[in-house]
Amino acid sequence: MTEHTKLPWKIDEELEGEVILGPDDCMVADCAIVDMSSRRPQEVNKANVKFIVKACNSHHILLGACERVLRACKNSVLPRDIIRADMENVIAKVTGNSK
Repeated sequence: MTEHTKLPWKIDEELEGEVILGPDDCMVADCAIVDMSSRRPQEVNKANVKFIVKACNSHHILLGACERVLRACKNSVLPRDIIRADMENVIAKVTGNSK
């Protein structure tokens, strides 16, 4: 299976925020592509780009958190305070709201 473009991805502000770039500045995706029957508003394209970049760049953080919780559940050890702190940390990283 072919590997996807390395992370982190970023928004190309020079192309009006509708294009996603990889770390090498090569285009990963263009959310402004249209079919001739309809055109999404630019603000929707920008919101889609932000959502895609945030989701993709958060993938490893979220997967790691899920794996840690699953290991804790399989071991029948559920240290609630540790899991809660881990989940709060993950949410802060994904949303950009640090404690």
